[in-house]
Amino acid sequence: MRRHRHGPLNIEQRQDKFTDKKHFIASATDLNIGSKEKVKIAFECRNESKFVFTVSTDHYLADKEELFEFRYRVDAEKSKKIKMRTFTNSSTGGMNRYEALEMANDILGGKKLLARVISSSHDEFDAEISLDGSFDVILKTARACGLFIEHP
Repeated sequence: MRRHRHGPLNIEQRQDKFTDKKHFIASATDLNIGSKEKVKIAFECRNESKFVFTVSTDHYLADKEELFEFRYRVDAEKSKKIKMRTFTNSSTGGMNRYEALEMANDILGGKKLLARVISSSHDEFDAEISLDGSFDVILKTARACGLFIEHP
């Protein structure tokens, strides 16, 4: 059994020095104790307009603009599988606006997120992230982009 050190989503706010627009990041990192393996998930509002969900590791996932797999499970719900595309480097990828909103809706109200990132070379990186307190953090990040999430 792998032991994890993990915490809830934290929010960070930055301001672009040229445009004065705000950038919100709600993120959590899972680091396996005794290992350097790390998985980070984040919801971001970039420049008050671009809402994204990102996944990153310290390891190769796929070549730039190539696909890798992200599997996740919230609490006891059925697990889901998504194909994601890497961004500017080979260890970070994600999804934009509406796909990110769907992801946010899936995890809102949950207590625990289990995630598995599978690289294009079939390496697997697992994470267990507490979702305690994530509801307000995710909503605040989405609202910074002018998006409103309706959740029961």
